Amino acid sequence: MGGRPLAGLPGCGSRRHLTAFEDHCASCPGKARLYANVEAMVEETGGWPGDGSDDCHGNCLCSLEPATEFSVFGDETEGLLTPEGPPWVPPADRGPDGGGAAGGPPVPPPPGGSDDDEPPLDDDELARRVAEELVPLLDSGVEHLVILDRRGRVLARAEGDETSVRLPEGDWSGCVVGHTHPDGLDGMNWDDLLVSARNSVYLACVVYRWGGRAYVQVLSSPSGEWPAADELCDELLRERNEVMGERRRREIPSNVGPMHQALERIAVRYRLAYHQFEV
Repeated sequence: MGGRPLAGLPGCGSRRHLTAFEDHCASCPGKARLYANVEAMVEETGGWPGDGSDDCHGNCLCSLEPATEFSVFGDETEGLLTPEGPPWVPPADRGPDGGGAAGGPPVPPPPGGSDDDEPPLDDDELARRVAEELVPLLDSGVEHLVILDRRGRVLARAEGDETSVRLPEGDWSGCVVGHTHPDGLDGMNWDDLLVSARNSVYLACVVYRWGGRAYVQVLSSPSGEWPAADELCDELLRERNEVMGERRRREIPSNVGPMHQALERIAVRYRLAYHQFEV
């Protein structure tokens, strides 16, 4: 979640051409296009170079980066998941004895009591809980992620590198997922939106700095159903490019982050709930 600036799109968070095995989106910044998968990108742009390297060498209009290094998806979660106490397993994944899906010993509920003995917090309070967890880590130089349940209890934490952090494996639908962006990277981007929509999170939060101030972005789907993830990513990329053009022409203010402006428009178009607050 997060990413490097793309060639041809100064200041953008990156999207990568992921391997066919990972079967996620690919993008072509030169055409401001997103593709359903790598095969679709290859068909239109001419394909991978003959030597099979990770660099397109000009064979397409894209900037390629190895997915294994920066992918926000993947199976390698060793060292990233640091829950408080025994690992918590969502109820849907627990075995008949109350244990994990692998049939291990019963797993205790998250800190604070059983799953049902506390009412859910409202969205504003959940966002404040995310801020309490992540704002102190904002200047650490790497991205951090926290997952909360709707009662504000920490289910998992993860630490990434300076450009990304992986979402730990698990069913996080209906949970609150927040992460940080380091200085120099704008707010929630299409990578973050892709992860949030595909995992049907309850709240997606990004903590970042813009103009020396720290902000928390909060995005959710009030209906409980996210629009198609690929379509959302495509539209956010296009809207962000529109915003950058309007900022250059001084048609809209430039004292707030461009991703904030783009997300406001996307939220209206897709009936999502979005707001940003300063911390």
